[in-house]
This record gives sequence, structure tokens and C-alpha cells, in this order.
Amino acid sequence: MIGYYRRTFSQLHWLLHAAADDPGAAVSNAYELQYVLVRSLIRVEKRIKTLRRSKAALRHDVRQPRDGESARERSRILKGQLSMAERRLSEYESVRRLLLSFGDGLAHIYLNRRRHCPYGVQGGRGLHIG
Repeated sequence: MIGYYRRTFSQLHWLLHAAADDPGAAVSNAYELQYVLVRSLIRVEKRIKTLRRSKAALRHDVRQPRDGESARERSRILKGQLSMAERRLSEYESVRRLLLSFGDGLAHIYLNRRRHCPYGVQGGRGLHIG
């Protein structure tokens, strides 16, 4: 799944380094970085929401009582689809965590450059993103 976002990650990586290296163009790079980051996060969050809904629907279908040999086959197929949805959901959540780390990197660059934050302050992932 991360391979699908290779271009986005490379673009974010380039913009983050450009914002850190060039103080003169940091504002325009930061705006572009924020735009790409928010657009990607919205797309990933929508996909996560869709996968969670489909996972819930599959769980509901698996629990429905059925009789006969075809019921076993249908249950096996639904359980396979459910496990595939769970794997894809975990992959999208990994992509989401990576995108959030780019946002944390941007906040770190901004706060260190502006000296708004003491150096001893530590926080977890997603601390600077609201």
C-alpha cells in the first residue's frame, strides 16, 4: 500500500527538506507541503472510513444464520474478504501515520526556526497537529 503513495511521499520529503534548508522560501514550501499533506490525509481518511464500514458490513453478513453446504462456502468467502479488509485497513493506517509524521516534521522545523518552543519539550506523534 505504501508503494501507491511513493510519489506523494517523495514530494513531501523534498518539500520538507526544502523548507528546512532555505529560510527564504520556507513559507511557500510550507504552504505547498501543507496542501499536499492535507489533500493526502483527507484521501486516506476517506478510504479508512470506507474500509471500516465495509468491514462492519462483512462482520454482519458472517453472523447471519444460514443452512446448508452453500452457507459454509459463503461464510468462507466472507471471512476471506473480512481478513483482506482488515489487512488493507492496517496498511492505510500505516500510511496515515507516515503522513502525520511529515506534519510533525513541518511543525518541528517551524517551531525550531521561530524559537517558540524550548528544546527540552518532548511529545508523542501527532503532538503538533491539531
